[in-house]
Amino acid sequence: MRWIPATPPTATVDALVRELGIPRLQAHLLAARGITEPGEARAFLAPSLRAFPDPFTMPDMDRAAARLARAVQEGERILVWGDYDVDGITATVLLLSFLEDCGAGADFYLPHREDDGYGMNLPRALKAVEDGVRLVVTVDCGTANHSEVEHLASAGVDVIVTDHHALQGAAPPALAFLNPQRDDAPAAFRPLAGVGVAFLLVAAARRVLDPGGGRTPPLTSYLDVVALGTIADMVPLQGVNRSLVFHGLRGWERPARPGLAALKRVAGVEDRGLDSGAIAFTIGPRLNAAGRLDTARRSVDLLRTPSFGEGLAMARELDRLNTERKTLEAAIFAQALDQVAARHGTATPGVVVVAGEGWPRGVLGIVASRLAARYHRPALALGLDQEGSASGSGRSIRGFHLVRALEGTRDLLDRFGGHAMAAGLTLPAARLDALRERLQAALAATLSPEDLEPCLAVDVELTLDTLDASSVQAVEALAPFGAGNPEPLFLSRGVPVLARQNVGRDPVHLKLVLDGGGGRRLEAIAFHRAGEVLSAGDRVDLVYVPEVRTFRGVRSLRLRVEDLRGSAP
Repeated sequence: MRWIPATPPTATVDALVRELGIPRLQAHLLAARGITEPGEARAFLAPSLRAFPDPFTMPDMDRAAARLARAVQEGERILVWGDYDVDGITATVLLLSFLEDCGAGADFYLPHREDDGYGMNLPRALKAVEDGVRLVVTVDCGTANHSEVEHLASAGVDVIVTDHHALQGAAPPALAFLNPQRDDAPAAFRPLAGVGVAFLLVAAARRVLDPGGGRTPPLTSYLDVVALGTIADMVPLQGVNRSLVFHGLRGWERPARPGLAALKRVAGVEDRGLDSGAIAFTIGPRLNAAGRLDTARRSVDLLRTPSFGEGLAMARELDRLNTERKTLEAAIFAQALDQVAARHGTATPGVVVVAGEGWPRGVLGIVASRLAARYHRPALALGLDQEGSASGSGRSIRGFHLVRALEGTRDLLDRFGGHAMAAGLTLPAARLDALRERLQAALAATLSPEDLEPCLAVDVELTLDTLDASSVQAVEALAPFGAGNPEPLFLSRGVPVLARQNVGRDPVHLKLVLDGGGGRRLEAIAFHRAGEVLSAGDRVDLVYVPEVRTFRGVRSLRLRVEDLRGSAP
């Protein structure tokens, strides 16, 4: 990969040090990621919910909040229509929790990934009418469901759509359409996940139902699930999302929800608070596994259970499903790699399009994500059914807006939706070659060859002898990390290697002992790099994240290596 070190202006770094009184390294890291104004830097380092934008500035919010409040006050039947991923699951739990706290009951419905597909569907809409539902609130879906919304409206059922997916033409004919991707929505709300949009509705409705704030729990009591859904949906952890996650993570140290506490125990992270990375890689996948291989209702039930013991049984079942998911995903990923090799040989593909019979939709998003990461190309992974249809998921790379590209192939598709980096789609299998060609042409017209080279954006270059625990503190001040705010990367060149060892299962990881200067020895770990041709006495250039690791009560500095190469003579 190409390494691209950041070179923020010295004057900018000096100004941040002077105005904020922060260490120079921290100021450099802020400036390296474009945070250059002192006021902006203060807000980034200490996100405040008091600066959260007024939810009523979202178009249609006045109608949505008033209608939801009336339904609560008049005891109307309410249906929360969610989605099967963690974003949709947490948004469903958020809205149900709020309605219960207001003394109202509500039913909920989550589509089955294989049987129903994404979003609303007409059979369940008809059932809602039969059941006497008077208000439907969608979460993390609904933008593309014009016919279902129209049917409900014609039957006298009001619909509030809360969603964050890109619009495809006109807005759905709902009573209220809350979506930050609307052209008239405030830019501050643009990065929100589906659960973030649902949180806006909760905040606004609470203001109508409980203006004094004395009869319902504070809004902060819901931020644990808001943070979970926001992290899991990989939306940028900037602006409003950063505030929601920063404060929501505090609720993960001692979770108030028994189901979350049970899930922490089963995931092996019971004894600590969780950062965004741990939630993304330990909690999120287990909750997602239910919707991938079974029904997402399992995850909603876990997050809502009042019993820790019941939660443990539920969490263990999700853990089992997650293990099954990983096995299935690995098998399909191997088949996908074989398809790419058969089509492209050793050449790097353009847009990656793979399809297989019997590939379940539940794992195809992960497979597409792994393909996009491996080849640094947009990737689609699709399952083929016996009716000649192909359905699945796509993942993109920076600079290539996947849904806009799919809009240019609309005539080939039966259905599609999503956002810049991820999408779902369905089309006749006979059109796959045409789709591949169109997307390849769109890629060539959008990105240059240099854009298609994988690269690492390096935040700071320094020598190892200047690295210490304060460097880690400077990094930790920029947390929470995730999409839009990755962990800062450090670069050190010409580092002497004192020893090397292959470690882990098989073993596949590379452990180095490095000369840290002044007689200090530093340990470094490079995951899945055991094949590096490297010996004691060599010098290496490293891109890494410094971290403090505690082992048997002893804290030590360690480097987590993201990339390395032999130093130039």
